[in-house]
This record gives sequence, structure tokens and C-alpha cells, in this order.
Amino acid sequence: MNTITLNREYGKWLNTMPWDYFTTLSYKWDVKAKQCRRVMDNLTKELVESKRDFGMFWVAEWHKSGTSTHTHLLLKGEVTDLVDYYWKSNNYGDNRAIKHLAYDSSKGACYYVSKYYNRNVDNDIFVRTKLY
Repeated sequence: MNTITLNREYGKWLNTMPWDYFTTLSYKWDVKAKQCRRVMDNLTKELVESKRDFGMFWVAEWHKSGTSTHTHLLLKGEVTDLVDYYWKSNNYGDNRAIKHLAYDSSKGACYYVSKYYNRNVDNDIFVRTKLY
């Protein structure tokens, strides 16, 4: 299966889930992939410890400069307040660095995030099955 077909299939699979938000988190300084993984693992841990039901798929994207990443998320559940608090309290960025959009499956966010598969970036998914 070629890369374009594989990425399209990932997008189709992600689009089968009823996401609530398409989110972008940007760092205020250069963050490489390994550090981004630690940040996102800690965010996942915080969300789990909150005991709220949620689902999350995230993918790191390299900036065009190639010096830093930012992260795109698909979110299920009412956890944007926790994401915002985590991001700001850890000084990763302010309100300008956080963008939550209501998820609209017709706008292609699942395909947007899936295009980064096979591009040397990190990603992960965490789902509490109660929501799906």
C-alpha cells in the first residue's frame, strides 16, 4: 500500500470516531520531537488523573523551519479546560498558542492529522471506551 493510500485509510479510520474538537497546541520556544512526546505523555497522564471521560489522538508536526514541533489533537469529551490549564501552567504557551475548533467531520481534520504518518513524526491515541 503506498503512503498516500495508507494515510487516507488512517484518516477514514479516525473519522469513524465522534470527535468534539480539533485542537492545535503551539510552543513558545523550539521543542523537538522527543520533548514533545514527554509533554504529550504528561498531558495524557493529567487527563487520566482528572477522572473525566475523554478520547484523544495527537500528532506532532514540524514547523516549516524544521526547528520545532507543534501538536494537533482530535479530542472527545469536555476536557479543553484541562488542556488549556496544563498548557499555560507549564508555561508552554499562552491563549494564542491554543486553538480549539468544534469538530466538523466534513472539514477533513482526520485527514489533515493523518497526512503526517510516515513523515518522521510522533503520534499517539488514548481512548476511554465509555465515550465511543
